[in-house]
Amino acid sequence: VIPALGQSSSAGAQGSNKLNMPLTLLTGKIGRQTNILGGELKSEYITASAYRSAQGGITWTRYNQYNWYKVERAETDRYWAGEAAAETRLAQMSAAGLEPIMVVHGTPGWAQAVQGAYCGPIAPQHLDAYGNFLFDLVTRFSAPPYNVKYYEIYNEPDVDPDLVEDYSPFGCWGDESDTEYYGGDEFGEMLRAVYPRIKQANPEAQVLIGGLLLECDYTHTYTPARNCAPSKFLKGLLTTGADSFD
Repeated sequence: VIPALGQSSSAGAQGSNKLNMPLTLLTGKIGRQTNILGGELKSEYITASAYRSAQGGITWTRYNQYNWYKVERAETDRYWAGEAAAETRLAQMSAAGLEPIMVVHGTPGWAQAVQGAYCGPIAPQHLDAYGNFLFDLVTRFSAPPYNVKYYEIYNEPDVDPDLVEDYSPFGCWGDESDTEYYGGDEFGEMLRAVYPRIKQANPEAQVLIGGLLLECDYTHTYTPARNCAPSKFLKGLLTTGADSFD
């Protein structure tokens, strides 16, 4: 950096207002060092941004979201082409040296516990079907050219379906009528049903719960008042599914 700073003075004297400092000065072995820096690439720009992100020192990236309902439109009928774009993007991430976290989302109509809520809970009688789907998905995406190891199940699921749109990127497994767990226990039951199937497909796969929204802060006053009931979701999740994620 010191020589570069010296160059900036001479560059200024020559009338230039630009300083081109190679990123190698800041990141070392670009795209090769494992670190905790990551980012979520916008889906439609992954082709243009995957390699640039790796060059900038990013190691991790999150693919949000891969939709179950686009692949299994009828039970046991796999239509992988329904998420063909995701396959291309995940392969590009892996080829660029990024570690992708794959968010699996989207409940098909035939499996919905809350009709119309594609972001919502799965009816209990269809949890085995979801486990079978995840077994096939993990088998498919753990292999080259995707090389996915980390699977996030739904996204921010501690939201009631009535509070978001049907196709919301939020997981919407929350249940305002459940005063004890806000629906978190049902989410935990789902994890308990699918976790063994994911491990059967790839023992090295890592299962992540959907990052919780936890839209609550007891130390501040909001107008209008904010309801902190959704925070009970985590307690419910741990009550039934504490041993079913990594």
